[in-house]
Amino acid sequence: MATPIPDEKLTEIEEALRQGRKIDAIKLYREYTGAGLAEAKAAVEELESRSPSAPGAPVNSAEPLPGVKAAVLRGEKIAAIMLYREQSGAGLREAKVAVEKIEAELRAKSPDKFTAAASGKGCLGMLAAVCVLVVAIVLWLAEK
Repeated sequence: MATPIPDEKLTEIEEALRQGRKIDAIKLYREYTGAGLAEAKAAVEELESRSPSAPGAPVNSAEPLPGVKAAVLRGEKIAAIMLYREQSGAGLREAKVAVEKIEAELRAKSPDKFTAAASGKGCLGMLAAVCVLVVAIVLWLAEK
């Protein structure tokens, strides 16, 4: 049977959830209460569902967090995800899903605002690599 959790310990568990560390929250719950794994998981998920600032809590994607929209428009998806995580406290998966939703909405509303074409990335580098390869082959053949 689980024992009641002191407020300061409950705060620690909630903070772990806000940081996207659900497994750590479950471990803490078990440590503080003596509960079994299934009971601790259920209790932590209940806490998570009641917490308005839990990772994955709906964020109004019509108004992205500061800097996230700009990063998405520049084609810097990884930077946008990092900013989203930093500002919202969401976990990696939640941030990725949220940023992809923001990107989809922005592309639907104003595709002309995107400064980096996703399909055009890396073409110049690939062309340079092919040129270097051709020059190397020509030089190698010239030596023979």
